[in-house]
Amino acid sequence: MNIQTLSKLTKIPEPNIWNAYPIGSHVYGTNTETSDEDYLVVSSVSQGKQDLVSASGINVIVHTLESWIKSLNQDISILSLECIFLPDQKKIKEDMKVGWIAKPKDIFQVASEKSLKDWKKAKTKFEQQETLQGKKKIFHSLRLLSFAEQLVLDHKITDYGSANGYWMDLYTDPEEGADCWNHYEETWSMIRSSLELNLYNVSHLNGSAKSSSN
Repeated sequence: MNIQTLSKLTKIPEPNIWNAYPIGSHVYGTNTETSDEDYLVVSSVSQGKQDLVSASGINVIVHTLESWIKSLNQDISILSLECIFLPDQKKIKEDMKVGWIAKPKDIFQVASEKSLKDWKKAKTKFEQQETLQGKKKIFHSLRLLSFAEQLVLDHKITDYGSANGYWMDLYTDPEEGADCWNHYEETWSMIRSSLELNLYNVSHLNGSAKSSSN
């Protein structure tokens, strides 16, 4: 992917795309041949909310300057933090660096709430017999907690594949059907609770997370 293609998809002039990053399964290493390509861009527009543009298997989250800074320092978006801590060679473009600072307890709170939301969405997907989507939501729920622990302990994300073992177990689990949620809940709820408890412990033993712009 390059800036020219992202510019055509988002209809944002190339000079007005300040930052551009790959996100999602292609970054974690869990993508398959049918996986969409996902990206996040930051435009030079100063105000407004984030948007989503999709076309032909490509999804692009578009941030304004206002929403980008808010996602890093107010909402503490794990996804946005994934972008700024990517190795430089994986970043498509990064003309504007934004520092971030967050207290470990706040990181725990945000990650715990988001993880629970994804867990509940997983249950809904299984009840709708969308097994693969349900598995993805369980994975997201676990991955968030794993990444949050890195943010507390290392003040950055260093291992984007830290939760991939969970995904492989989920992906290859053959259990399907209208009542299979009970199987997945029994298997994975204790793992999620353990990750959450561990994050709680490290976040309440550490001081403020360091500020970083890279």
